[in-house]
Amino acid sequence: MGSANYWMNHQRNYDEYLARIKHMQIIEKAVAWAEKFPLQQMIKLGWLEKHTTKPERAAQLLSFFGIASDQAWEDYYCNQ
Repeated sequence: MGSANYWMNHQRNYDEYLARIKHMQIIEKAVAWAEKFPLQQMIKLGWLEKHTTKPERAAQLLSFFGIASDQAWEDYYCNQ
């Protein structure tokens, strides 16, 4: 049957897997949002690093603003 430690490790791995999937979904959803920003200018100013994919840019923009999702940005900056 396995020890409690064995099952706890499997649960932790599964929870991490679900969190990675959710994070990827948030990033994919934020791609269109990120395209509204002057990304090239932000890169030139050194605020963002140059990345090749749209999801990488979206993730970096979320990190730049210190937010978890595009909805969090809307809530904080637009809906106050």
